[in-house]
Amino acid sequence: MIIKKIKLHNIRSYINEEINFPDGSLLLSGDIGSGKTTILLAIEFCLFGLRKNELSGEALLRKGAKEGYVEIEFFLDSNKIVIRRNLKKSGDSIGQENGYIIVNNEKTELSPLEIKQRVIELLQYPSELVSKTKDFIYRYTVYTPQEEMKAILNEDSEVRLDTLRRVFGIDKYKRIKENSKIIVQRFRERIKNFEGRLSNFDYLSNELKINEKYLKIEKNEIIPVLIEVEKTSSEIEAKKEKVRKIREKIDNRNRLMKDLEIKKLSLKFKLEKIERNKNDIMKTDEDVLKLNLEIKDIDFEPEKLDEVKRKIDDYEVEIRKTEAEINSFEIIVKNNQENISKIENMQLCPVCKQNVNDEHKKTISDEGFSRINESNERIFILNNKKNEIKEKLNIEKKAYDELIERKSLFEAMKLRKRSLDEKKIMKEILLNEISKFESEILTFNEEITAFELILNELKEISDENEVKELDNLVKILKNSEIKKAEINTKIKNYEIKIKEVNERINEGIITRNKLEKLIMLKNYIEDDFVNALIEIERKVMLRINYDFNNLFSKWFELLVEEQNIKVRLDSEFSVVIDENNFLIDYNHLSGGEKTAVALAYRLALNQVINNLVSTIKTRDLIILDEPTDGFSEEQLDRLKIVLDELNMKQVILVSHESKVEGFVDNIIRIEKKGHVSKVL
Repeated sequence: MIIKKIKLHNIRSYINEEINFPDGSLLLSGDIGSGKTTILLAIEFCLFGLRKNELSGEALLRKGAKEGYVEIEFFLDSNKIVIRRNLKKSGDSIGQENGYIIVNNEKTELSPLEIKQRVIELLQYPSELVSKTKDFIYRYTVYTPQEEMKAILNEDSEVRLDTLRRVFGIDKYKRIKENSKIIVQRFRERIKNFEGRLSNFDYLSNELKINEKYLKIEKNEIIPVLIEVEKTSSEIEAKKEKVRKIREKIDNRNRLMKDLEIKKLSLKFKLEKIERNKNDIMKTDEDVLKLNLEIKDIDFEPEKLDEVKRKIDDYEVEIRKTEAEINSFEIIVKNNQENISKIENMQLCPVCKQNVNDEHKKTISDEGFSRINESNERIFILNNKKNEIKEKLNIEKKAYDELIERKSLFEAMKLRKRSLDEKKIMKEILLNEISKFESEILTFNEEITAFELILNELKEISDENEVKELDNLVKILKNSEIKKAEINTKIKNYEIKIKEVNERINEGIITRNKLEKLIMLKNYIEDDFVNALIEIERKVMLRINYDFNNLFSKWFELLVEEQNIKVRLDSEFSVVIDENNFLIDYNHLSGGEKTAVALAYRLALNQVINNLVSTIKTRDLIILDEPTDGFSEEQLDRLKIVLDELNMKQVILVSHESKVEGFVDNIIRIEKKGHVSKVL
């Protein structure tokens, strides 16, 4: 995304203004309160609209205006895109009206939410941002107010982690864990219900025997039938127990098969990871070779730069002293000219009130002309001296610029050497990881072989014959029951009771099987699934932390040359500051050091997000709002190195530091008069 122009109509201090944005680095320059930040807010508003509690219509629309708009034109790949958002005052509130988007001259009228949705599609941001009030990707890759980044550094660690999870798009792990807890709680409730239904299951067999006993007492004449029923029922129970044990073995076999499949998948993952690591090592070797070819030895003497800077300062002081002397003599000339003019027209002395004669006038005039001539001669000599000093100053300034250019080249070579060392370390890490995985693969293969041996022993297990025999026993039982057809009503009642007990036993078996499966599923989600999810999230965060920490340290070292201060990130992405091997608090740093830490954090976050979400279309643009607050002269010089290292197609800076003007490609100056901002 490259911004080309923006039009502001009744937006804060702007009435009607069109601002063109060239490629390269651009400085928005102007006094504090001149309207620089308004341009940045207008860009964000035009892309994503108003944000509750952050950017309101009341804060944007010019006081006293009924309507206003922001229109932005930018290029996305090879497509020219124009977006316009409108503001309108209605009663006491100010809201958005329908606007439009033009893509390659094709115009589409859209509602505010539809514009945001279309912009997110064009920029290829995650679609879930449409319903969110905060545009995290834009805020942490393109435009982050400096104070907002300082605020996140001082946040509570858990709040900061939640914010970064949303920024990196991995907050879904936390939502899945929370949803898993809800599911497990529901499983517990169902388990408790099943356990309640099985509370009297162990008493059913005893109840069956009691009913059979009473039946035998009541009708001795049907004892043989009852004996047959009892015998058949016992055989059925024994057969059911046998079937149950066989099915337990089958269930065990199924579990082993599932575990074997998981092992094989894990083995496949490790083999693929080894292959990826080998590819990464090849790429790293290519990068090392390229860096070795690029690195050159550059000599640079900082003392010589300081010496030339001191000469420049001395010459400038000498010029100012000479100019002060010239000014004092020019005042003498002016005063004497005024005195001569006054004495020539004077008739009475203003002090003694006596007549002033011509002789006295001539005496005073001659003295004045004498002082004027002497002063003019002295002014001529001083001007010659000033010109000589200026020539020497120009020579030293040219030498200073040449030394600065050599210093930049020297620093660039240092960065390449550091990158070379990092590549070598990365290669060692990848090799160690390959060695570790190869060792784990041997263990996995042994486990898989053991599983396959066990499964081979269990593969022939089947309950088919036992089920058939059980069915035959059930048929025998039914035949015995037919023989009892002529038994009296009382015996029939006992038989009904026996049947009911058997049904309850069967229902209990079904319920118990469901309970066992439910407990197994609950344990899986509660233990295996959640632990696996936690491990995945931990590894993702560790990888992000590793990349983030390297980039953060890199940018800080570019901004702060002092070797006694080192910065890094802990596991919670909090800034750790080491000064001479002592840990110090962020709030104890100087203003410039705080700004350097916040800017380094901001730039590292920008690169990490761009690397993670590689499809986004705002990778070529970054906006830095007052990135030099509190910077020393040396840090301001080092900002140029940072801008070169960013290597972006468009960098927009907002600063009131005049020195920044020396190392940007373009400058837009903004002036505010009478509550109206204009581009000069």
